[in-house]
Amino acid sequence: MLHTRAAKRITQLAVAMLAVSLAGSAGSAQGDSTMKKSATKQAEMAKDSAGKAAAMKKDAMKGDGMAKEAAMKSDGLMRDGMKSDGMKSDGMNKDAMKEDAMKMDAMKGDAMDKVVPPALNLDARGVALHGYDPVAYFTAHKPETGNEKFSVTRAGATYHFASAANRDLFAANPASYTPQYGGYCAMGVALNKKLDVDPKAWRVVDGKLYLNVSKKVQSEWAKDVPGNIRKAETNWPGIRQIPASEL
Repeated sequence: MLHTRAAKRITQLAVAMLAVSLAGSAGSAQGDSTMKKSATKQAEMAKDSAGKAAAMKKDAMKGDGMAKEAAMKSDGLMRDGMKSDGMKSDGMNKDAMKEDAMKMDAMKGDAMDKVVPPALNLDARGVALHGYDPVAYFTAHKPETGNEKFSVTRAGATYHFASAANRDLFAANPASYTPQYGGYCAMGVALNKKLDVDPKAWRVVDGKLYLNVSKKVQSEWAKDVPGNIRKAETNWPGIRQIPASEL
């Protein structure tokens, strides 16, 4: 009986030890399965991360390409803008230069046509010949008072005319009708003087109008017209710009 109990006890111990061994094996197998699942999951996560990283890199490269393209377009626009601005600037500069040239030409023309006041015998209003018509000496062959409504201003002097026709003749060719020596006395200029004139003391010589300060002086001048004209022509350049009060 004792033998039977001992054997039974041994059998129970063996069964218990087998159960423990089986449990350990099952636990080990379960652990291995869990580890395998964990490793698989980690691998999948790593693969997913790698995919995401690749996608992010691709997006970054795409972004760099777009940025580069945008930068190139911006540079192109800037160059076009600079080119356009340069063309506009050149155009504006050319227009400004053209305008300045026109102004200079106008000033040059005015300077050529303008006579310094001391060279002209004018009244306080700037009127020459005391208002007499310079054309009438040639057409009517006598002095005629001009009318203010028929007037022309040339080279700083205003001339009045007896008619619109005379005014138009003068305007077409002023040099043919303006008096010699700026309207000063011809005899006076021959003597290096600038004297006023009497519009009725006049004479046309070789198509030019000469005036004198009075009929008496004109009589003296008429005694040697060619000689007095030569003297006046010699003297006039030297006294032309000198005021009459200084001679």
